[in-house]
Amino acid sequence: MKKASLLVTALAALVLAVLPAQARAEATTSTVVLHGLTRSDFNVDICGRLATFTFTVRTQVIHLTEHEDGSFSFNFIETGTYHVDFVDPALADQNSQFTEAVHVTLTLGGTFVVSVAFHDFPTGIRIWERFHLTEVDGRPVVEREIQTITGCP
Repeated sequence: MKKASLLVTALAALVLAVLPAQARAEATTSTVVLHGLTRSDFNVDICGRLATFTFTVRTQVIHLTEHEDGSFSFNFIETGTYHVDFVDPALADQNSQFTEAVHVTLTLGGTFVVSVAFHDFPTGIRIWERFHLTEVDGRPVVEREIQTITGCP
């Protein structure tokens, strides 16, 4: 979940750096939709076992809106599948799917809100992650992170 938190913070910083902080007469919206992206990574799984992961994104949606009052909202939604090829030949390969949703809001009044939800259910393992942060004038008012993993051998 720490990677997701860093991603959200980086995306929020990008929003602030790219778009002007002045209010506009009307909302400006940008949406990017991608399908079929594939990448591979060699790493450990959530249970600490070495493997090669091949991810295929079914759908990725990035939606950014600058509202009339100068506030921003950002949404990132991704669903996909992946294949895990474990280094240990005694472990069977796994196929799974994942879903992630991120929402960021930045207001002119100094309120920053981030919500992240992720779940993944590989063979016999269940992963749920939730993160929420609300800051007012740079001070955390609400910060909550929940990560539940079941089924690791």
